[in-house]
Amino acid sequence: MHEHPFSILEEEGFNFMMKLGLPDWQKISRNTSKANCVAVYELEKKKLKNLLKNVNKISLTTDLWKSKNQKIEYMVITGHWIDSSWKLQKRVLSFVHILPPRRGVEISDAIFKCLKEFGIENKIFTISVDNASNNDGAIRLLKDTFSMSSDYPTSNLFLQEIKSVKLVLDNGVNDEDDFIRAMVRKMKTKFDKYWGECNLLKAVAAILDPRQKMKAVEFCFPQLFPYNEAQENISKVRTVLFELYDEYVAANDHDQLGKRKISQVGDSSMDAIISSSTSGWNDFDDFLRQSETFEPQKSELVDYLEKGPQKNGPNANPNVKTSKEISLPIS
Repeated sequence: MHEHPFSILEEEGFNFMMKLGLPDWQKISRNTSKANCVAVYELEKKKLKNLLKNVNKISLTTDLWKSKNQKIEYMVITGHWIDSSWKLQKRVLSFVHILPPRRGVEISDAIFKCLKEFGIENKIFTISVDNASNNDGAIRLLKDTFSMSSDYPTSNLFLQEIKSVKLVLDNGVNDEDDFIRAMVRKMKTKFDKYWGECNLLKAVAAILDPRQKMKAVEFCFPQLFPYNEAQENISKVRTVLFELYDEYVAANDHDQLGKRKISQVGDSSMDAIISSSTSGWNDFDDFLRQSETFEPQKSELVDYLEKGPQKNGPNANPNVKTSKEISLPIS
């Protein structure tokens, strides 16, 4: 209630006060108290998860505020629903630290993680937020996330966020203010060191967004790297993407082959009968295999990449495949 740390339990003054009020008071350590609090939290959280399994629709409210003592910004997410007795219920679902400047990406990510944790991502009825631009952005991202049914709501946005940060730093290096210019140069040095190399994971995540595909790296990389390095990185990302796809296809084919072998064991006797009665046609089958030519079939990944990025709004193309439709693992 007063935001005191667990260490207060080990302070002499606190224990003296408790002894005066409760002669049987026994001093406990901060670690014991913390463990007890966490145990109670996990127990209550488990109860709430079981309760929400029987709820069909849940509305959310969010509130962002700053702790006066800790000087840290938090966001609380509260769930509201009508129970089977037609009584309004509400519970705090999450209380999470949000780093400034509290952009829509971070807010959206925190909300969606909370929904996934409680298994209610498909039960949301409404979300009420404060009238702020960052909340507007968060709601737009959540709408896209729910429509795409992704477990990683913002991973496809990281690449463009990185590009935007670099452009801001590049502009700040030549700022007229000496203080800002010196500060930005230090930040840019760290940024270039950390993001100077091609980040394959974020690039692949952006490509698997059907609204971006390869256009994501073709747009961002020339702004992140020199021309030749950008082209090299684009080629590297494409190569890695196909390697991942081929690996996934091979693993899937191996599983299917194992299933076919199991089913063939039971039919071995019938196969022997059929084989003996049709053995005269074996040479004809060989002839057909040698004489027939087949056009190479495009993989689902090639088909996905060759089609244009999916457009948002009323003119969106419903036939464009998403990453889930081409059966690509994104974890």
